[in-house]
This record gives sequence, structure tokens and C-alpha cells, in this order.
Amino acid sequence: MIYLCNTFSVSMLPRCEVNQSRGVMVERISAAQASEMLRREKVVSAFGHAWAAWHLSRYLKVEIPVSRAEIVLKPGDRLIVAAVANKNRWKSRIEGMPRWVFYEVEVRS
Repeated sequence: MIYLCNTFSVSMLPRCEVNQSRGVMVERISAAQASEMLRREKVVSAFGHAWAAWHLSRYLKVEIPVSRAEIVLKPGDRLIVAAVANKNRWKSRIEGMPRWVFYEVEVRS
């Protein structure tokens, strides 16, 4: 399964016991790679900010549904993190458009 959101947190990983670990791979990907993945595979959106989702939809030319779904990744799941690089400047209206950076996060077994 592929998930889409704007951040990654350890709370998205399956619960760990004391002294247990989880393997996670994080790779920076291009906007073109993110767009292709979102077009090609079934995606669950957890992108909860409507205005940012609208901008991201236009940027990637892919419909991004707004949802605040909770994500718990399982081994083999992938997460595309679409982060705004100029968040404070964009929110303060200093810059008119968000600049996006993309990461692919994969949970290893």
C-alpha cells in the first residue's frame, strides 16, 4: 500500500516493545517520481490540509484527496512524504507558492 502525507512520525510504525527495533528506509525522490507513483498505484491520502492539498494536486497533476486518516505502516508499505520546504514563508504570505520536497519512506521487515 502507498500512503501520502506531509510528515513522517515514529507513531506511524507498528508498536515496538522495549529493545525491539524497526527498519525504515528514507529516500529523497523527485516530484516526477512521486507523481508517477501516485498515478500508478492505489494510494491512501492522509493529507489533511485542504489548501496545501490543492497546491500539491496542481503541482503533481494528480488529485490529492483531503483526509486526516491515521497511518500505521506495515512491512512493505510505502509512504510518500510531500513536505513544504518554505513553510513559514508560505504561511506568512512572503512567498506565494509552496516549494515541495518529496521522500519515500519504506518499512522493512
